[in-house]
Amino acid sequence: MNTSCFTFPPLIAGHAAWVAEPSYRGTSGIALLCFSTSFICIWSAVHRDIPPHRQSTFRSLLRDTPLFLVALFAPELMTVFAIYQFATARHVTVRVNRFTLVHGFYSVMGGFAFTEPIEFSQGEPRRIILTVSGVMFFMKYEPDLIPDLTLASITDRSKSSGLGKALLVTQVLWFCLNCASRFTEQLPLSLLELSTLAHSASTLSSYVMWWAKPLSIKEPTRI
Repeated sequence: MNTSCFTFPPLIAGHAAWVAEPSYRGTSGIALLCFSTSFICIWSAVHRDIPPHRQSTFRSLLRDTPLFLVALFAPELMTVFAIYQFATARHVTVRVNRFTLVHGFYSVMGGFAFTEPIEFSQGEPRRIILTVSGVMFFMKYEPDLIPDLTLASITDRSKSSGLGKALLVTQVLWFCLNCASRFTEQLPLSLLELSTLAHSASTLSSYVMWWAKPLSIKEPTRI
């Protein structure tokens, strides 16, 4: 039986040497890196509001599809929306002293709701989501109606985790370092990489604005 043993190509006769990776990449490698980075950014950055009524998983995905499409094709619009929600949440914390920024976002995303009285409902009673203005109105004139939620009671229901945030930051940093190293070595970047770099920067801006916003809470607090 013949057995062959391969070593690194020698630079000096009789000595094995380390050989660096080539500077060129294949189409599949570029596409995989760009698409995986974009997918992780979009999936982690999009923080959806609480749905107005109970929904199945399929209907929930249908409801969220437009927001994911905006994040994919027009991330700057999602960034503007995230900035607006952040500013609104900050305004709530200024007006309501006992609220933290998490409470402010919880109010913005529809965290407080009434149940429609049975005598006015046709079939199953609906839940009526309070707007931010409604929350501040009740906090001013009927503060006892708004439950005194602790920060932990909100964050425990959030699907956000340190692992998910670490995965997002690691993936984006790896992609940015990869692009920066090629730029430093004066190697070309593809248009897909440049587009993904700009897309990631915009999506991360939204993620920073929504950092304190609870993620994927399905049910509001009844009052």
